[in-house]
Amino acid sequence: MMDRLPDVLAEVAAVRKDLGYPGMATPFSQLVGIQAVLNIVTGERYGTVPDEVVQYAAGFYGETVAPVDPDVMDRIMASARAKEVLDNPPADPSLEDLKKQYETQDEDELIMRATVPQADIDKMRAAGPVRRDYPLLSSPELEQVRKLMTVATMPVVEIQSSGLNVNLRRKS
Repeated sequence: MMDRLPDVLAEVAAVRKDLGYPGMATPFSQLVGIQAVLNIVTGERYGTVPDEVVQYAAGFYGETVAPVDPDVMDRIMASARAKEVLDNPPADPSLEDLKKQYETQDEDELIMRATVPQADIDKMRAAGPVRRDYPLLSSPELEQVRKLMTVATMPVVEIQSSGLNVNLRRKS
């Protein structure tokens, strides 16, 4: 359905307006994009509504920047899953509850534990500290680029081979 991409892009703008102009960063950009795709693919605006869009419209992610269009809100809340989603709001523990639950006073630790699954935390910790030293890539072509840049006087150097395309520009 690549031929429908222009329709989807136009629908993204319409959905964003309908939903009260959410910021286009994770997770809101995904909510807007998926809803736009569903609207175009199904041929019915808000005929299929993901749970996360119901949660967003219901305020589970916080207040919207602008109000959700009332007609769109009615369609979202009339969707097949809306009642079940609304009957199961996310937990909203207090800071003190989180400190007791995770047995720490460290707020960074609390944020991580409240938002990242324990299995992922275990993998992260098992991996050890973040590497801060990365070996430079090396290949015969890159070695030639390094040598060339030490002697080149031109502001732009471009090298192309079958497996490499390098374009370097000197800062002025």
